[in-house]
Amino acid sequence: MGRSVSSTTCTTFEQVIAFANCVVWLVAAYALYARWQEKKYLAEVDAAQARWAAAIERRNILMEERTRRQLALEEQEYEKDEELRKMLWERERLPDDADDLW
Repeated sequence: MGRSVSSTTCTTFEQVIAFANCVVWLVAAYALYARWQEKKYLAEVDAAQARWAAAIERRNILMEERTRRQLALEEQEYEKDEELRKMLWERERLPDDADDLW
């Protein structure tokens, strides 16, 4: 007897085509997922680089400020030392000037 063919029965060729179609859709979905993951990863890398650059910039600003403060303190100490040297020099000169007045 012959086979009865219903509308739900597929030939082997049609099954292969349907399977290939599923494989193509799965590969396409995986490619989209992989692209999304790559974009997500690159965004995380960019964010990390931005945070790193900001941290380095903050560190440089703090170091510059620390250096400026240190230089200002050294300048103040130098000025105090200069004033002290000047006072000592004037004090050493006083007896000579005092002798001239007598």
